[in-house]
Amino acid sequence: MKKHVEEIVVENGEATGVRLKGGRVARAKIAVVSNATVWDTIPLLPNRDELTSQGLPHAADWADDMAEIPALGSIMHLFLGIDATGLPDLDPSHLCVRDWARPLGDPQNVVTIFIPTVLDKAVAPKGKHIIHVYTAGSEPFDLWEGKDRNSKEYEAYKRERAAILWETIERIIPDIRARVEVEIYASPLTHARFLRRHRGTYGPALKAGGKLFGVLPLPEGAGLSHPTRSAFAIAHTRPDEGTAIPLTVYVICVMTD
Repeated sequence: MKKHVEEIVVENGEATGVRLKGGRVARAKIAVVSNATVWDTIPLLPNRDELTSQGLPHAADWADDMAEIPALGSIMHLFLGIDATGLPDLDPSHLCVRDWARPLGDPQNVVTIFIPTVLDKAVAPKGKHIIHVYTAGSEPFDLWEGKDRNSKEYEAYKRERAAILWETIERIIPDIRARVEVEIYASPLTHARFLRRHRGTYGPALKAGGKLFGVLPLPEGAGLSHPTRSAFAIAHTRPDEGTAIPLTVYVICVMTD
């Protein structure tokens, strides 16, 4: 549809579809499933008065409770396309903890590296590697709030905050700067803008608790079902999981509705 969702349509106490930007309503055949963050989903619901008038005061209470869930930080990204000539065999994924004495959630303490071309050479031209280096869930959005994305200051600050990413990938490929052919930086502002995520968050900061089906970790008492019939919220969204999460939860919704 290539349209932003402006509202979850609730009629007679049931989610019946979504209203898209421009006014068109897309009707749901079975249910409405949101893969947006909880903070981005709640504003799409009718307000408390409307929910209450449809006999759903508990849905309004649910929305208030969900809005209080703490959010993780955002992400600082470095995307690289490099000449792989002469490189030894590489592992596709690396995790670097710079200081084990600090909490893993501290800003710029944990760096993740993924090299997809190690697993599938067809995703890049012959003899090239694609590399993604990032700090997941620990980059403070407050540092970026209010910055002008078109300013030189912003461009310089992206490179300053990405210095740790360069230092980490250089531990694996020491001459990587000489190999770079494509170099792209993405900040929490990028994350918030293109993925439409509340403050560019990586997801909810939930403590370990119960388990869904005895396997998937969820906070105690958490569930998928929204108090509005035929509406479901995915309890734990991440920005890098593609379609796997919404498809899985759609099946769960159909099985449990």
